[in-house]
Amino acid sequence: MEIRSKSQIEKWNSIIKKFEKEDVFTDDLLMPNETIISFPTNGRSISMYATLGSMLVVCIILLIQLNKYGVAGSVLFLVFAYLLYKKLIVNEWQITINKYGIQTRNTVFYKWRETTNEMVLKEGSSKHPVYYLQFEHPSGIEKLEIDVTEIDNIELERLMRIYRGRSENSTN
Repeated sequence: MEIRSKSQIEKWNSIIKKFEKEDVFTDDLLMPNETIISFPTNGRSISMYATLGSMLVVCIILLIQLNKYGVAGSVLFLVFAYLLYKKLIVNEWQITINKYGIQTRNTVFYKWRETTNEMVLKEGSSKHPVYYLQFEHPSGIEKLEIDVTEIDNIELERLMRIYRGRSENSTN
């Protein structure tokens, strides 16, 4: 049993009336036909720099400790140096999204009619939230962290809404 005031009841009824109307899609003509989201070139994530710094320290320690082993130490150092380079320099794509569908680095390209429940989820505490892109597709559920990409959660939700809307308008 809930106790509501007259103003609360009126407010609730006005909210319910909004759901009776069909959603109207408004396209953003300035948005490109396709958006490719990748790691930021400016390295917005502090955790990324912390990881890279610790990898560099491990590389140096391994080089010093394994120097007496010659070739094995050099090979190990080169492997760690390559991983460091790949994380720091290479700007790998994470998400491709357009009016036809969506693809992440972990999935194949799925058309919008094959995906459902796409959303940006927030997990963690309010001080340290972590945002994920999640959607369902024929092979399962994709959940990709977007905190280390060049786009924020609000912009990604906007992109998904516009591209799905374009897809639905082109099929009607």
